Amino acid sequence: MVVVNWRVAAPASVSRSIIVAEKAGKDDIVKHIYLSPHSDDVALSCGGQIIADPAREQDIMVLNIFASDPDRSQGGIREKETMFLNADRASEDRSAWESINVATRHANLPEALLRKRFPLAILPRKGDDRIIDELHQAMLTYVRSHPGAVFHFPAGFGNHIDHLVCRTVAFRLLDEGALERIVFYEDIPYCWLRFIRLPCYRALLRDVELEHGSETHAFRHDGETMASYLGQRNVPFPKGKALFSMVYLALKIGNALRGSSVVAKRYRGRISAIRLDDATMERKKQLLYHYRSQIPLLFGDQPDEVLRSRHDAFSTETAIEISRRVAS
Repeated sequence: MVVVNWRVAAPASVSRSIIVAEKAGKDDIVKHIYLSPHSDDVALSCGGQIIADPAREQDIMVLNIFASDPDRSQGGIREKETMFLNADRASEDRSAWESINVATRHANLPEALLRKRFPLAILPRKGDDRIIDELHQAMLTYVRSHPGAVFHFPAGFGNHIDHLVCRTVAFRLLDEGALERIVFYEDIPYCWLRFIRLPCYRALLRDVELEHGSETHAFRHDGETMASYLGQRNVPFPKGKALFSMVYLALKIGNALRGSSVVAKRYRGRISAIRLDDATMERKKQLLYHYRSQIPLLFGDQPDEVLRSRHDAFSTETAIEISRRVAS
């Protein structure tokens, strides 16, 4: 296995950093590159399918995009932010992927809080153009050096702005022809909140014409309703109930403002779901539990109970493959 780290040049100005690759050895030719906005996202959303690949040591690379080390901040870290920002996340991530012999890289771009941005997109705002450009340039390097690889990006379900940055870069690479297709993965556990997932799909599918039958996956009825989420104790993001209520309202208002007019769709899409067997599920859970610092934020103080009660959702990993429509 090759474990490669990236460093950020010019540390005195994190927001203006230049990404420089430091290769620890010769790269294997990988078939799948998974972008993980934060250290645990790919393990949560794609860990089972990665574990199930018997050639994962050669086939797969996990590219971590945003760093959470508070030492990279350009200003003071407030006490309530320390639960999200800690230097342990990178070492937890390395430990996780080393346990199943998967290559990792770390881009070390500053995550939302280090950029003094509120993590969830609730009000329409701009301000991430620079970070989008930096990630785009980094991804072009990867696309050129791995021309046969399939790139997997977060779908941005949940409206975390770092996930949305990755999604924006994915569409840019597709639009300019750098990639012929992109694959989005449903962001777990955000996608378990049905009241969040459905409006996210509605927004995404304004530009994407789905293959026949895929609508069933997009508009399925599993997951938390607003009432069930607010009324239960053991839920994903137990401390984020008020925040996700606001995210839902923001998504609903955004979809309403876009209206119901028919829009010429620029992309074609196909949704597929992978169901994990019990043995793979158990290995996925062990992979996830390497991220000790994040488990309480994701699943509260009874993570086993939350995962057990959502067995079907945790054992399903959903992908959205998108390509450009050919002009007729």
